Amino acid sequence: MKRYRVRLDGASETTVRHRAALASLPEHFEIVENGPDAVLASGTAVEAGAAVVVAADPLAIAKPGTVALPAMQFAPRLFAEPFAKSLKPASCLLYDSLVRVDRSGTDGLRAALLEQLAALRLIAGETIRLTRFVRVGGGYLAEGALSGRSAMVALTGVASTSSGPAFALRAAGLDRRVEIEIDEEATARPARISTFDIDGASQPPLIHQNSDRLTWVAAHAILSGEPAVFYGGDAWRNDLAEVSRVVAQS
Repeated sequence: MKRYRVRLDGASETTVRHRAALASLPEHFEIVENGPDAVLASGTAVEAGAAVVVAADPLAIAKPGTVALPAMQFAPRLFAEPFAKSLKPASCLLYDSLVRVDRSGTDGLRAALLEQLAALRLIAGETIRLTRFVRVGGGYLAEGALSGRSAMVALTGVASTSSGPAFALRAAGLDRRVEIEIDEEATARPARISTFDIDGASQPPLIHQNSDRLTWVAAHAILSGEPAVFYGGDAWRNDLAEVSRVVAQS
């Protein structure tokens, strides 16, 4: 396995968190000051020579020219699940998602909504166009439409989830239902993913890794030229533009 060089830029709290994630991948990466293959970026600047950029803030997209991945809270744990590599998006008629809003102000709403659009891209296999967004207290209610077929999309952001998951997504069709839940505090606890169809209920093997570690695992696969299911690049840019549009208009 090839070992790649990583440079960590950004606030101390953020770099400490990612340094811990990288320390669990000693055969994958080494942390350097110069000549990195990948960089943790705190803004939009791209480190010269870096082939992969991991954005510490999912709302700050690196400029074009490199492969860019956002360091998100929930989405990496879904894209890393074994079922993501073989998932054939179900022809569901209803998508319903709830997420906890962790950051205050407009940025908190944008970050939470972006997590939901990322998960929907994986589960629905299509781009989501947001048709309605209403602020409610410290959260929001939103509706959307799929780019290629008719379906109901309902998205909710809440300022607190004192009971229940911090992230949930349910997709239902005539012959299949998918339910996803991620707990509030245990960042290394696996997502609970259940699929219900004519053959009964099934669950994929569990992955006990946090989102930061999984983001760097995806970055290593990209650097190595290996197949990787990840959220980033143009999909990320398009979704963030859509999120910013509706939030700004609310």
